Amino acid sequence: KDKALDQIFGFAIGCDLTRRDLQSQAKKMGRPWATAKGFDYSAPCSAIVPKEETDLTCALFTSSSPPMSDTKITLHVNDEIRQDATLDQMIWNIPEMISTLSEYF
Repeated sequence: KDKALDQIFGFAIGCDLTRRDLQSQAKKMGRPWATAKGFDYSAPCSAIVPKEETDLTCALFTSSSPPMSDTKITLHVNDEIRQDATLDQMIWNIPEMISTLSEYF
């Protein structure tokens, strides 16, 4: 965890989509619902912004401003807010995620 920041090149935003119709159908039949996650354009992702060009490293790893409670993540769908949170509300922080994923990949 101590070296997690050293492993980050940059930041991007991704959206993991699920086709609920396929997921529901597969569940009813007792089948795996991987097809509901693996369709064309199912995981759109923004461009990667190098960490040196953002303020996120401060928010994620130090007590410098902006604090994580001020760094928002918002999802709009057809001009309607569907998700609205701050980075401090994430279940796992970035160093924890990098540390855990590094054990497997």
